[in-house]
Amino acid sequence: MEGTLRSLSSLGADTLVYHCQTLLENLPTVLRAHDLPQPTRHFLLQCSPEVVLRIFELIREQALESPSSLWYVISQSQNVSKRIEPLVREGTRVIVIEETKEEGNLVILGSSVTPEDTIRFRVIGSMTLTTGSTRFYLKEDLFPPLEEIYANFHGRNLLMCAVENWPFVVTTPRPDGKFDPDHGIDINVMNVLGQALNFTYNVIHPAKREWGNPQPDGTVTGIIGVVARHEAHVAIDEITMTARRETVVDFTQPYFLDSSSLVSRAPTEKSRVLAVISPLRLEVWMVLLCLLSLIGPVKYAIMMADSRHPGAPSPHRVHDLAYCAFRNLVVQGNPLPSKRVVTRIVFGFWFFFCLLFDGKLHSSGSPWTFSAIYAGMLTASLTIPSFEKPIDSLDDLLTAAKTRGTFMGYNPGSSHEGLFKVGKGRLKESRIEMIFFFFFFFFFYIISGGSWHIFSAKDGIYKDLLTLAFFKDKSYSFSTVDGLSKTLEKDYVYIGGWLSSKVILMRQGSHKYHLAKERFYPQGLSIACRSGSPFRRVFDKILTRVVQAGLVDKWTEDEISKVRASGAEDSSSPTRAASAITLVHLQAAFVILGLGVLSAALVLAFEVLISKFKD
Repeated sequence: MEGTLRSLSSLGADTLVYHCQTLLENLPTVLRAHDLPQPTRHFLLQCSPEVVLRIFELIREQALESPSSLWYVISQSQNVSKRIEPLVREGTRVIVIEETKEEGNLVILGSSVTPEDTIRFRVIGSMTLTTGSTRFYLKEDLFPPLEEIYANFHGRNLLMCAVENWPFVVTTPRPDGKFDPDHGIDINVMNVLGQALNFTYNVIHPAKREWGNPQPDGTVTGIIGVVARHEAHVAIDEITMTARRETVVDFTQPYFLDSSSLVSRAPTEKSRVLAVISPLRLEVWMVLLCLLSLIGPVKYAIMMADSRHPGAPSPHRVHDLAYCAFRNLVVQGNPLPSKRVVTRIVFGFWFFFCLLFDGKLHSSGSPWTFSAIYAGMLTASLTIPSFEKPIDSLDDLLTAAKTRGTFMGYNPGSSHEGLFKVGKGRLKESRIEMIFFFFFFFFFYIISGGSWHIFSAKDGIYKDLLTLAFFKDKSYSFSTVDGLSKTLEKDYVYIGGWLSSKVILMRQGSHKYHLAKERFYPQGLSIACRSGSPFRRVFDKILTRVVQAGLVDKWTEDEISKVRASGAEDSSSPTRAASAITLVHLQAAFVILGLGVLSAALVLAFEVLISKFKD
């Protein structure tokens, strides 16, 4: 042991010496330390077989596998390797030097993964101890480079965990409970990896249809949980890389950058009952009503004062003056004569006001009459339908939640669940920002040594939405299709990946839904591998070539083209162009007429009652 330490010291290697029991007690801390000077750590174990076995048990139980940790076990007992085999999983690389039946002869065994996906130790060399010397014989390197080992999987069959999630993953069930890959964007990604690295794969589904996250009680749910428990080798299914998930699985570099969006029911057409007042804003109508109600009494008061002079005509009635003012406003002439200068001045300024008012209604300032402008705008509003304001952003969603009780939802165990429970702000983007985020995240991924984190923002939009617009008993949707269906049944907004939402609503009929303009929370889609997966870097190299060749974009366009070719995108799409005026368009006019007739009937009834009372 002393000679070994001196050799390591002479090579400049960072060396830490632990007592066997101390290492056993502090094993998780030692293996999870990321601040060591050397990227590869060598562990030389010269302990009792019981301590050695317990160390590898802890590595398995706590998922502490790491291809950067290299283990050397020196044992004076025979068949220690056989006892270690069932405890070691892929990702833990072990060399065992143990005695043979011949005294002074030791065998060197290295762990490897068989095509049947089991760990076996095989002889890679021998050691002979003689007086004063030691002779080594090695058939191959103790720890060959991982890129060399996993350049060929030798026909291994891997297990991929996914859920049915078109356009990313579509599978075909098998009698044994597994699934054969059929088609989809992520299926194409796995097919390319399998062809390049010589492996096949089958698909399994999680017990609950969700993507999954680490939970406070230490469990891990959904697809991520299946991989974290080593029940599958990889998971690929529109999986977002998040910091929470990265604590239990390893992610490859991203092969696609997506974002999140809001999907709601298509805006409904506004009611035409009040269409007669829609050409003017409410404050304009209020000013007109006030003027028309005041101009009659004002004219009457002026004419009463003027009638005191000799020869002045008797004043007109108040309601006649008010009605005349209305006729002036709609350019119907002035039936009331006025011979006095004072009253002519009053009428003249009112006519001038009507002229200015009518002219200002037209954007160009031309002297159009009020009636002409009003009629034109009313005709336009009746023939070209107007719609309710759509939900185009998180702010719109928050406003809708406050004003009309709109609620939101997403898939349980998805990255959006973690976003709204953990994140405090927002990340929104334009198409140009999408390109920026992709290159920035890719650069960040490289310089961080493969560590990928989706950032959380700092304001309170997510917290407010979670408080006001999320209800656990009715907000969860178990697929994008389920989420889109809920938007048609309730005042519900589905939050999901932009690409999957866009493609699925195209297939179901784009006219039924509204895809928000704002896209937020950029997210890298990646393959989730077991913690300490030794083939992750090999996958990274293939994925880099796939992205550079533009294959993922091509596969995405292929899925969209399938929808367009089927004609589903345009089926039953309603027209929003101008149309002929019908009774539905004119219902507001009939409502006003009905209100007028009702008002006249009430006044008539009141006059009849008054006359009877006088009699």
